[in-house]
Amino acid sequence: MKNKSEVMKACQNYLGNRGISDGVKRCSFYDGVWFIVFKHSPGDLELSRLSFTYEAWEIIPAKGFAWNKANFQRIAEGMKKA
Repeated sequence: MKNKSEVMKACQNYLGNRGISDGVKRCSFYDGVWFIVFKHSPGDLELSRLSFTYEAWEIIPAKGFAWNKANFQRIAEGMKKA
């Protein structure tokens, strides 16, 4: 997945396959972790490990979140240790 529209489509498919039809404002995927901001809750960034069901592993403020590979990597590594 390289461009934003491909990532958004993959995210919507991931959620839809798990019965979630909530609108997505922004999302990204890195190393088995989805980073999702839903339209109904634009102030929250939900982190979810790739699985057969959708569950927010953690919710953090979306404001000021750095949407970059280094930050994704740091968070994904921390989730693996938990």
